[in-house]
Amino acid sequence: MTDLNPAGQLLHMHQKDFHLLGSYIEKHFGIKMPAVKKELLEARLSKRLRALKLGAFSDYIDYLFSPAGQTGEFLYFIDLVSTHETSFFRESAHFEILQRLLLPKLLNDGNNNLKVWSAGCSTGEEPFSLAIAIEEWFDANRSFVKRYDILGTDLSDESLRKALFGVYSEERIKTLPLNLRNKYLLRSIDPADTIVRIIPTLRAHLRFRSLNFMETRWGLAEKFHIIFCRNVLIYFSHENQRLITKKLIDALLPGGYLVRGHSETVIGFQEHLKVIEPAVYQKTA
Repeated sequence: MTDLNPAGQLLHMHQKDFHLLGSYIEKHFGIKMPAVKKELLEARLSKRLRALKLGAFSDYIDYLFSPAGQTGEFLYFIDLVSTHETSFFRESAHFEILQRLLLPKLLNDGNNNLKVWSAGCSTGEEPFSLAIAIEEWFDANRSFVKRYDILGTDLSDESLRKALFGVYSEERIKTLPLNLRNKYLLRSIDPADTIVRIIPTLRAHLRFRSLNFMETRWGLAEKFHIIFCRNVLIYFSHENQRLITKKLIDALLPGGYLVRGHSETVIGFQEHLKVIEPAVYQKTA
């Protein structure tokens, strides 16, 4: 569909408006906005121009930075400029490593209250996948006391709201094996309803909160045994990747594990981490 303004004219973002928004997004949220993303940003923000009945992107910028826009529109803006690509058990090898290596090591070392962080959790598929993998491991290893908590954080409050409810469409759960769907998902009594919800006993192990990686202080009251931060920092500049990775390492307990996306590296932090498996690192000090 071609995006038109209320007057029926094509919506087009002037270069100065793109530069202003792109600079703001990178400075405050860390997300790179090179020139090739101009059309993507136009397409995403055009939805808000139509909803607000605004005639140009310059009008939208004026509204966004007004007092009313800062309180009302800003949440929509953050959600639209964020990336929400995710799925249950995405990059499944990491969950196999979690069960085969990380959990046995941590539990055998006496860590009987696991703290896990899904950093950049989007709509919740990753932290719920972590919870399912941990539950399955405890079910197969009943000599250990099952005590764990998972924190999910994201920049987008809209994504966090969806994660908190734990409600998904049939399309979203395709990557879950049937036995896990039957065990951890609730279906509506209406057979025509195609949505499912994560069972309450699993949701009880998770909590969610907003976190902007670009904030000076993250306000985390705890350190973690395991941090999953995958396919998030690829959207950040190299310098911001370096600064954020340092803070992620600081948030790990000694001997804790950092799991990154397969396309991400921790170059420059070899003195703090050792490679355990591809894209899986252990804090050494």
